[in-house]
Amino acid sequence: MLRSPSPSLLSTTTRFLLRRHNSHLAVVRQHGPLRSILVRNLPRKNIDPKTGRSMQERLFALKGMGRPIESTRIFRGRKGNLENDTDTYAIIHFLSPDSAKRVVALGANGRAKPQWLKKEEKEKGKEESVGGDGLYLNGRRLSFKLIPSHRLPVEVVAAVGLKSAVRRIIIFMDGGKGLAWTSQEKEKGRDISIEGLQKELALERFGELDSVYFDSEKCALMRFTHLMSATKALRTLRQEGWRVNYSNSASPRSIRPVDEPHCLRLAPVDSPLPKALRDLESRMDLDQNPWQDILRAHVYNGRLFLHFLKPAHAKAFYDTYEGPLRKSWDPQQTPPFGFQIHAVHLGASRVLCIDGFTNPGITFDQLHRDFSKLGEIYYVFADWQRACARVVFTNYTTALKAIEDIYENPEKYGIYVGARFTFGDISNLKRYSHLRPLKVMPPAVKLPRQVGEATETQALYDVLQSSAAENLVKLDEDDWLDAEGENVEYGINTRNVVWVEQRDDNGGCRFDVHAQ
Repeated sequence: MLRSPSPSLLSTTTRFLLRRHNSHLAVVRQHGPLRSILVRNLPRKNIDPKTGRSMQERLFALKGMGRPIESTRIFRGRKGNLENDTDTYAIIHFLSPDSAKRVVALGANGRAKPQWLKKEEKEKGKEESVGGDGLYLNGRRLSFKLIPSHRLPVEVVAAVGLKSAVRRIIIFMDGGKGLAWTSQEKEKGRDISIEGLQKELALERFGELDSVYFDSEKCALMRFTHLMSATKALRTLRQEGWRVNYSNSASPRSIRPVDEPHCLRLAPVDSPLPKALRDLESRMDLDQNPWQDILRAHVYNGRLFLHFLKPAHAKAFYDTYEGPLRKSWDPQQTPPFGFQIHAVHLGASRVLCIDGFTNPGITFDQLHRDFSKLGEIYYVFADWQRACARVVFTNYTTALKAIEDIYENPEKYGIYVGARFTFGDISNLKRYSHLRPLKVMPPAVKLPRQVGEATETQALYDVLQSSAAENLVKLDEDDWLDAEGENVEYGINTRNVVWVEQRDDNGGCRFDVHAQ
C-alpha cells in the first residue's frame, strides 16, 4: 500500500488542503450512504476479438449496470495504485446510492452477501435472491466494492431534473447539420467514417469518450465518461445546428409516475400567489410532510393549484385541510415525469440555498432581481449575520434553472463570488445537504483540471492520490472540488423570523423574511 509523504516535507498550503480532503472522506461516510463502486478483475483487452465490442460496452451491458451513472473511469493495469494490483479496474459513480448497492449485491455470491444486504433482508422479513453466482465478463468473475467518493454535484441533479440528462447522446445523420455533413462528404467521394465525424465535431472539447457507435445513414451514439460532458456536448452541438438528443431517460425503471390524484385545488382565491401560499401556510404545521412535498403551485381563474410529488401526501393534505377555501381534486391530473421524480429523490427542491457571500451589495432587492427572472418567488429568507439566504420558489423547476444558469453563466453572478449554492429544505430542522454545492469562483481562479500545471499542484495531487489509494484509488476534478468545498446548512427555521410584505418592481406582492 502506498504511504503518504511525511507532513514535514509538504508546504503549509498542501498540508491544509490535505487535512480538508481527509475531513471530506469523513463527511462522505457521515452524510448519506455510498453511491460509488470499485470494479476489479476486468479483462485487460479493450476489444473482444469475438464480438468486436469494447470493454466499456460489455461492462455496462451487464445486469444492473444500466442504472443512471454520473461518471466512470477505467484504469488499465496501473500497478501501485492498489495493493498487489496489476489488473484492469474501474470506478463508477452512480447517481443514486440504491443503484450502487444493487450492483454490488448482484455481483456478490449468494453465500457471501454483504452485511448491509443481510440487514435489509432481515428488516423486510424476506431474503431476496440477488447475488446468485455473481457477474462475469469474458469468463472473469468481477469483484465489486462500495467506496467513498465526492458528493453528488447539484449541477448534475439540475441537469437530470430539467433535461433527463444521461451520459450518452445520439446525433442524427438524417437531419440538420448531420445531413449536410454527410451529403458534402459523399459529394467529395470520401468514405464517411466515425473518425471523420469526430474530427468534424471536435469532441475533445467536451470531455473524454467512453464508447462510440456510428451508422452513416442514421445516427451516431456517443457515450461520455461524465454526464456533464454529455450535457455540454448536447447544448453546444444544438447551437451549431446538429440534430442531437439524449439517447434514453435518466430515471431508473423503478421510478415511475403513479396514476393517482396528486393535484388538488382550493377556491376562491383573489390574492397573488405568494400571499395565497402565505395565508395557507399560516394555518398549517410546517413540519408536516405534505406541505414540504409540494412541487409547484399556481393560481388560475381564482383557484389555487397544489401539485404534490406523492399522491399519498396529496390525499393526506386533502383529508386534513379544514380552511375557509373549498377543496376539490383537479380533474386534469398531470403527473410529473419519471426523471423529474428522480431529481427530487436525488435532492432537488423549491429552495435555493446561498451561503458564504461577502459582498455587502447583496440585499433582498438584489436577490429578488437576480432570481425572479427565472420564475416566480414565494419568499426570500436572509440571515445577514451568518451570510446566508434562501430563495423559495413556487415551482421546483425554477430552482433547477437557477442552478443550471449559475453553472453555465457564472459571470452573471459575480456579486456572489465565494458563495455556495445548493438545494434546500423547507423545514425547521437544521440539516446539512448531502449534495456538493456549486461555488462561484473569482474569474482569475483556475481549478487544477490537469495534473502538472504547477509544482505545488503536482505535489498536492501526489499527496492526495497516495493518501486516498485505499478508498478512492484515483482523484479527479470532482474530488478536487469536494476537497475545496464545505457543507451547507440548508434547513430554514421560519418560526423565529419576521415576515415583511413588500411590493415588487411590477407592483406585485413579495415577502422578505428576516432572521431574528
